[in-house]
Amino acid sequence: MILRNLLCFLLLGLSILAQSQPVNDDKANAIEIPHNALWHSADAAYTNVGATVDESIPTLRRPYHNVWFKFMATSEEVDIRALVGGSKGTFSSDMVVTLWDEAGDPVIQVHNFYIQQLSLDIGDWYYFSVDSNNWVFR
Repeated sequence: MILRNLLCFLLLGLSILAQSQPVNDDKANAIEIPHNALWHSADAAYTNVGATVDESIPTLRRPYHNVWFKFMATSEEVDIRALVGGSKGTFSSDMVVTLWDEAGDPVIQVHNFYIQQLSLDIGDWYYFSVDSNNWVFR
């Protein structure tokens, strides 16, 4: 009986851990990344499994599970790519990537894995959210 209760407790604990929120679940805790052409994360480095909805999604659809990143613009151009497939991670076909200015206004939003923006203000902070049903990406 004690062993069964312990097993149930351990399974419950693992289930709660599996459902925990990513550290960058909201804009206030966005992960800061460098703004340069050479930077990329390790394969499958980020996830939105357990993420909650926050901020507004301006046009494409309601948000599901978004996670946040931020960078200070060091040039007028940025390419944001959420790489998936194979060792890079799994994905859902309804992914939305949104680039936001520091005031919280959407700059560009795409319903795929790639954003290119050519008119950033150097020195300003920008945020981007990656939103979809639970998945893992680089």
